[in-house]
Amino acid sequence: MRISWFVKISIIIFSILLGFTAYFVYNFQSINSKPFSSQVEIEVEEGDTLNNVLGKLSDNNKLRNELFVKISLKMFGYDTNIKPGKYSFDEKTSLSQFINELNQGVISDDYIKVTIPEGYSIESMGELFENSELNFTKQEFLNEVENYPLPSYVKRIEGRRYALEGFLFPDTYHFDKESTPKTVIDTMIKRFEEILSTIQKELNIVVEEDKIDEIVTMASIVEREIIHDDERAKAASVFYNRLNVGMPLQSCATVIYALGYHKEVLYYSDLEVDSKYNTYKYGGLPIGPIASPGKESIKAAINPDDTDYLYFILNDETNYHYFFNNYKDFLKQKDVRDTTLFVKK
Repeated sequence: MRISWFVKISIIIFSILLGFTAYFVYNFQSINSKPFSSQVEIEVEEGDTLNNVLGKLSDNNKLRNELFVKISLKMFGYDTNIKPGKYSFDEKTSLSQFINELNQGVISDDYIKVTIPEGYSIESMGELFENSELNFTKQEFLNEVENYPLPSYVKRIEGRRYALEGFLFPDTYHFDKESTPKTVIDTMIKRFEEILSTIQKELNIVVEEDKIDEIVTMASIVEREIIHDDERAKAASVFYNRLNVGMPLQSCATVIYALGYHKEVLYYSDLEVDSKYNTYKYGGLPIGPIASPGKESIKAAINPDDTDYLYFILNDETNYHYFFNNYKDFLKQKDVRDTTLFVKK
């Protein structure tokens, strides 16, 4: 009995698919158990991504198959938030061991861990760097900030205290002890750009370059005014609503920045400080960011809630806020708060 051409072709296709599957499974298992072709010594620098590291290893013929390694990373959903350090792996190291060690970070004595809290200003960063084991002073850092070439998305506006204010992303970094202020600034700006790119992907939008400066300015106000992440988008809506109806933002955080020093309690006289950062005295956004906002504040500034709120006031017990769309209800809650504070005193 003759086999039809259709059956013959089907057998051929099946054989090809079977062979391809076998090839894929063999290489997949092999790469996961032994991704390296020889002993590996590699230094992961601050700002390096896992793709950067894999590229370096592949260029040096240390990876057996970069493509299959990347496929494995996708399939198993490995954490790719690698940390700087000096690493050593032998050819028996599995892919999971490799990724785990990169995630844990094997930090040598040459690296300094520095954590920049969200909402820090450039002045505060300078103090933190000077008090760390990095080999430069606050003033040297500020000098570099002043002379650093501005990214294209940072606007040159006369009167700004620091043009880079808001664009040095707050995060945990591992810097070489001998890092220069320029290296530190390079790394923090690169991290800001990475976070902005991530936010755009998460929100499925594209932020126009000429809007970034205003977004960071708004985000910095939200960062300094709000404690809880789940309120940031709501607070951003308040400030945008105020701008839309021509109301002043009246953010106390902008007054503190305008004063140039921190105050726990502001007096009416403080609200009169003559500065373009003072949103009690001048309408619209301040002339620049007042701090470095974190990711959630940037997201809120890009994608605020859709509300009609124009006012909010702090609940001192929870650090959450009450939100209002009219001044009368706002004043009622303010009276309740002020009375409660008076009784507690």
